[in-house]
Amino acid sequence: MAVAQRTDCIEPRRSNMDPYDCIVIGGGPAGRAAALYFARFRRRIVLIDADRSRSRLIPRIGNYPGLAAETSGAELLAAQDEQLSRYRLGRKLSEVESVEPDEAGFVVSTGRERFSTRHVLFATGIADIEPACRDHDRLVLDGLLRYCPVCDAYETRGMKICVYGPFAHAAPKARFMRAHARDVTLAATDDPALWPTDQLQDLAALGVSVIQSDSTQALHRQGKSIFVPRSRAAGDRYDAVYVAMGAIAHSKLGSAIGVTCDEAGLLQVDDRNRTNIHGVYAVGDVVSDLHQISVAVGHAAIAASAINKALPIAPAP
Repeated sequence: MAVAQRTDCIEPRRSNMDPYDCIVIGGGPAGRAAALYFARFRRRIVLIDADRSRSRLIPRIGNYPGLAAETSGAELLAAQDEQLSRYRLGRKLSEVESVEPDEAGFVVSTGRERFSTRHVLFATGIADIEPACRDHDRLVLDGLLRYCPVCDAYETRGMKICVYGPFAHAAPKARFMRAHARDVTLAATDDPALWPTDQLQDLAALGVSVIQSDSTQALHRQGKSIFVPRSRAAGDRYDAVYVAMGAIAHSKLGSAIGVTCDEAGLLQVDDRNRTNIHGVYAVGDVVSDLHQISVAVGHAAIAASAINKALPIAPAP
């Protein structure tokens, strides 16, 4: 993804010099929003981004208040970059390898550089577990492969929809989709012996078909449709497939310094997005199972404001 030209950036300092006010780890919508708040608070920060935000693959954002209807995820990130280019802040395109406590607060290391900071804000997000498929990213960008019914189920009205994944993950999404699409099939990738009878009856009452899919065979494009293989049959074509295979939280950096996680691996925070480790905050999908840009940006505003309040008053310009 192209990044807007940035001006007046601060070069990151070595860890043995004055610490930064905060290092923001992760440059999706939440990390960029936090950086914007910090810049406007006139705080010294570095935003470190590995450029793997899930948002870059969103073909169209339909439920972010005030955003033009045809805006893509990549366009939103570019618009955030344009905002950030007006301010004085440091940015690094890199992967953070470790966060370690030190006398000033923390040292954040990328392998090539080390940054001393008073606070750390994790905006590291999650990674969806992807199905076997051909040309995954293109399928997502074309709207054939989807992950978030809350985001775009509204646009599936009148479509033939498949929800794909282990039954326990897929059943709730299939129920959700039935409120939007008339033709919904749950293609479960696990053993039918694991499918609870009461849930099968509930889905049948809603008009959701349940089939067994062969997860060893790849989903793939067929014309304007996406093909889903069956376990003991050729398979079927759909207008779109919603993947329901779970996700992996990018929480290892936090847990390595003692931040508590829930059973799903999400970092646990309070109402100010503070973790149990003093000086460490977390926002966005890495703390919430409601994977929404509006939620992540709200978290960023709360956390950046809390960190700003915790810091000494910035000297007037």
